Amino acid sequence: CAAPLPFQNLRVLVLNATGLTWQDTVALAPQMPRLAELHVAGNGISSLLADSSLVEAFPVLEQLDLDMNQLSDWSEVARLADLPCLDKLTLSANRINAISIPKRSDGGALVFARLRSLYITRNTLGQAGEPGSNVAPEVGCGWSAIAMLDNLPALRELRCIGNPLFELPSCEPALAREWIIGRVSQLTHLDGSQILPEDRVMGEK
Repeated sequence: CAAPLPFQNLRVLVLNATGLTWQDTVALAPQMPRLAELHVAGNGISSLLADSSLVEAFPVLEQLDLDMNQLSDWSEVARLADLPCLDKLTLSANRINAISIPKRSDGGALVFARLRSLYITRNTLGQAGEPGSNVAPEVGCGWSAIAMLDNLPALRELRCIGNPLFELPSCEPALAREWIIGRVSQLTHLDGSQILPEDRVMGEK
Protein backbone atom coordinates (compact mmCIF):
# COMPACT_ATOMS: atom_id res chain seq x y z
CA CYS A 1 0.00 0.00 0.00
CA ALA A 2 1.53 3.30 -1.10
CA ALA A 3 2.03 5.96 1.54
CA PRO A 4 -0.34 8.93 1.20
CA LEU A 5 1.06 12.06 -0.37
CA PRO A 6 1.98 14.63 2.31
CA PHE A 7 0.00 17.43 0.63
CA GLN A 8 -2.70 15.39 -1.08
CA ASN A 9 -5.53 17.54 0.32
CA LEU A 10 -3.91 20.92 -0.29
CA ARG A 11 -6.22 23.16 -2.35
CA VAL A 12 -4.50 26.58 -2.25
CA LEU A 13 -0.76 27.28 -2.54
CA VAL A 14 0.84 30.75 -2.36
CA LEU A 15 4.46 30.98 -3.54
CA ASN A 16 4.59 34.70 -4.35
CA ALA A 17 8.02 36.37 -4.35
CA THR A 18 9.82 33.17 -3.39
CA GLY A 19 12.08 33.07 -6.45
CA LEU A 20 10.83 29.57 -7.27
CA THR A 21 11.09 28.82 -10.97
CA TRP A 22 8.17 27.58 -13.03
CA GLN A 23 10.00 24.30 -13.63
CA ASP A 24 10.37 23.76 -9.87
CA THR A 25 6.74 24.69 -9.28
CA VAL A 26 5.56 22.12 -11.82
CA ALA A 27 7.87 19.53 -10.27
CA LEU A 28 6.11 20.01 -6.91
CA ALA A 29 2.63 19.61 -8.38
CA PRO A 30 2.36 15.78 -8.24
CA GLN A 31 2.51 16.06 -4.44
CA MET A 32 -0.69 18.16 -4.54
CA PRO A 33 -3.18 16.34 -6.79
CA ARG A 34 -6.14 18.41 -5.53
CA LEU A 35 -4.51 21.80 -6.02
CA ALA A 36 -7.15 24.24 -7.26
CA GLU A 37 -5.52 27.65 -6.72
CA LEU A 38 -1.86 28.54 -7.32
CA HIS A 39 -0.17 31.92 -6.78
CA VAL A 40 3.34 32.42 -8.18
CA ALA A 41 3.42 36.22 -8.57
CA GLY A 42 6.69 38.13 -8.57
CA ASN A 43 8.98 35.17 -9.23
CA GLY A 44 10.68 36.46 -12.39
CA ILE A 45 9.01 33.80 -14.55
CA SER A 46 9.59 34.43 -18.27
CA SER A 47 8.69 31.01 -19.67
CA LEU A 48 6.02 28.42 -18.86
CA LEU A 49 7.90 25.60 -20.53
CA ALA A 50 8.04 22.48 -18.34
CA ASP A 51 9.66 19.07 -18.58
CA SER A 52 6.39 17.32 -17.80
CA SER A 53 2.80 17.71 -18.98
CA LEU A 54 0.99 20.67 -17.41
CA VAL A 55 -2.32 18.85 -17.84
CA GLU A 56 -1.00 15.97 -15.74
CA ALA A 57 0.63 18.31 -13.22
CA PHE A 58 -2.50 20.46 -12.69
CA PRO A 59 -5.53 18.26 -13.45
CA VAL A 60 -7.96 20.28 -11.29
CA LEU A 61 -6.31 23.72 -11.18
CA GLU A 62 -8.97 26.44 -11.39
CA GLN A 63 -7.08 29.65 -10.61
CA LEU A 64 -3.54 30.63 -11.58
CA ASP A 65 -1.90 33.91 -10.53
CA LEU A 66 1.14 34.91 -12.61
CA ASP A 67 1.10 38.62 -11.77
CA MET A 68 4.31 40.67 -11.79
CA ASN A 69 6.46 38.22 -13.71
CA GLN A 70 8.44 38.60 -16.95
CA LEU A 71 6.12 37.00 -19.49
CA SER A 72 6.21 38.82 -22.83
CA ASP A 73 5.21 36.32 -25.51
CA TRP A 74 1.66 34.98 -25.73
CA SER A 75 3.08 31.66 -26.94
CA GLU A 76 4.21 31.10 -23.35
CA VAL A 77 0.70 31.77 -22.03
CA ALA A 78 -0.65 29.36 -24.65
CA ARG A 79 1.16 26.53 -22.89
CA LEU A 80 -1.66 26.72 -20.31
CA ALA A 81 -4.37 26.40 -22.94
CA ASP A 82 -5.25 22.76 -22.32
CA LEU A 83 -5.58 22.89 -18.54
CA PRO A 84 -8.99 21.25 -18.18
CA CYS A 85 -10.34 23.22 -15.21
CA LEU A 86 -8.66 26.62 -15.57
CA ASP A 87 -11.31 29.23 -14.73
CA LYS A 88 -9.30 32.33 -13.78
CA LEU A 89 -5.94 33.46 -15.14
CA THR A 90 -4.17 36.53 -13.78
CA LEU A 91 -1.37 37.98 -15.93
CA SER A 92 -1.25 41.59 -14.76
CA ALA A 93 2.03 43.54 -14.67
CA ASN A 94 3.88 41.36 -17.16
CA ARG A 95 5.19 42.44 -20.60
CA ILE A 96 2.62 40.89 -22.90
CA ASN A 97 2.35 42.91 -26.11
CA ALA A 98 0.12 40.74 -28.29
CA ILE A 99 -2.54 38.06 -28.01
CA SER A 100 -3.13 35.21 -30.43
CA ILE A 101 -6.05 32.84 -29.86
CA PRO A 102 -6.91 30.56 -32.78
CA LYS A 103 -10.53 29.80 -33.57
CA ARG A 104 -12.01 26.57 -34.84
CA SER A 105 -13.99 26.61 -38.05
CA ASP A 106 -17.13 25.58 -36.15
CA GLY A 107 -16.94 28.76 -34.09
CA GLY A 108 -15.66 27.18 -30.88
CA ALA A 109 -12.39 28.13 -29.28
CA LEU A 110 -9.43 25.84 -29.76
CA VAL A 111 -7.94 26.71 -26.37
CA PHE A 112 -8.83 27.87 -22.84
CA ALA A 113 -12.25 26.28 -23.15
CA ARG A 114 -13.33 26.95 -19.53
CA LEU A 115 -11.59 30.26 -18.85
CA ARG A 116 -14.12 32.73 -17.38
CA SER A 117 -11.85 35.47 -15.91
CA LEU A 118 -8.75 37.01 -17.48
CA TYR A 119 -6.70 39.82 -15.94
CA ILE A 120 -4.18 41.46 -18.28
CA THR A 121 -3.86 44.94 -16.73
CA ARG A 122 -0.55 46.80 -16.85
CA ASN A 123 1.03 44.89 -19.71
CA THR A 124 2.40 46.43 -22.92
CA LEU A 125 -0.51 45.98 -25.34
CA GLY A 126 -0.25 48.71 -27.95
CA GLN A 127 3.21 49.89 -26.96
CA ALA A 128 5.21 51.28 -29.87
CA GLY A 129 8.68 49.91 -30.42
CA GLU A 130 8.29 46.87 -28.15
CA PRO A 131 10.90 44.31 -29.30
CA GLY A 132 9.18 41.56 -31.23
CA SER A 133 5.80 43.27 -31.00
CA ASN A 134 3.25 42.91 -33.77
CA VAL A 135 1.03 45.56 -32.20
CA ALA A 136 1.12 48.91 -33.94
CA PRO A 137 0.91 52.13 -31.93
CA GLU A 138 -2.24 53.43 -33.62
CA VAL A 139 -5.80 52.54 -32.68
CA GLY A 140 -7.17 49.88 -35.02
CA CYS A 141 -4.09 47.69 -34.87
CA GLY A 142 -3.43 47.26 -31.15
CA TRP A 143 -7.13 46.68 -30.63
CA SER A 144 -6.88 43.43 -32.57
CA ALA A 145 -5.21 41.88 -29.52
CA ILE A 146 -8.29 42.61 -27.43
CA ALA A 147 -10.63 41.45 -30.21
CA MET A 148 -8.90 38.05 -30.14
CA LEU A 149 -10.54 37.44 -26.76
CA ASP A 150 -13.87 36.94 -28.50
CA ASN A 151 -12.52 33.49 -29.38
CA LEU A 152 -12.84 32.43 -25.72
CA PRO A 153 -16.42 31.15 -25.39
CA ALA A 154 -16.47 30.95 -21.58
CA LEU A 155 -14.89 34.37 -20.94
CA ARG A 156 -17.15 36.55 -18.80
CA GLU A 157 -14.78 38.87 -16.90
CA LEU A 158 -11.93 40.92 -18.37
CA ARG A 159 -9.59 43.42 -16.75
CA CYS A 160 -7.30 45.17 -19.21
CA ILE A 161 -6.78 48.79 -18.05
CA GLY A 162 -3.28 50.17 -17.67
CA ASN A 163 -2.00 49.12 -21.09
CA PRO A 164 -0.41 51.70 -23.44
CA LEU A 165 -3.26 51.10 -25.85
CA PHE A 166 -5.59 53.01 -23.53
CA GLU A 167 -3.21 55.95 -23.13
CA LEU A 168 -3.25 57.07 -26.77
CA PRO A 169 -4.55 60.62 -27.34
CA SER A 170 -7.31 59.29 -29.58
CA CYS A 171 -8.50 56.77 -26.99
CA GLU A 172 -11.31 58.07 -24.81
CA PRO A 173 -12.14 55.74 -21.87
CA ALA A 174 -15.87 55.63 -22.59
CA LEU A 175 -15.32 54.85 -26.27
CA ALA A 176 -12.71 52.21 -25.44
CA ARG A 177 -15.18 50.50 -23.11
CA GLU A 178 -17.86 50.52 -25.81
CA TRP A 179 -15.42 49.12 -28.35
CA ILE A 180 -14.42 46.21 -26.12
CA ILE A 181 -18.02 45.39 -25.21
CA GLY A 182 -18.95 45.38 -28.88
CA ARG A 183 -16.17 43.02 -29.91
CA VAL A 184 -15.86 40.64 -26.96
CA SER A 185 -19.48 39.62 -27.11
CA GLN A 186 -19.76 37.27 -24.15
CA LEU A 187 -18.42 39.59 -21.42
CA THR A 188 -20.56 40.38 -18.37
CA HIS A 189 -17.92 42.37 -16.43
CA LEU A 190 -15.22 44.73 -17.72
CA ASP A 191 -12.53 46.30 -15.52
CA GLY A 192 -14.53 45.69 -12.37
CA SER A 193 -17.87 47.01 -13.65
CA GLN A 194 -20.91 45.03 -14.68
CA ILE A 195 -21.93 45.31 -18.32
CA LEU A 196 -25.56 46.39 -18.50
CA PRO A 197 -27.90 45.71 -21.44
CA GLU A 198 -27.69 49.36 -22.49
CA ASP A 199 -23.87 49.11 -22.50
CA ARG A 200 -24.16 46.20 -24.91
CA VAL A 201 -26.48 48.16 -27.19
CA MET A 202 -24.05 51.09 -27.35
CA GLY A 203 -21.06 48.83 -27.91
CA GLU A 204 -22.65 46.97 -30.79
CA LYS A 205 -23.73 50.07 -32.73
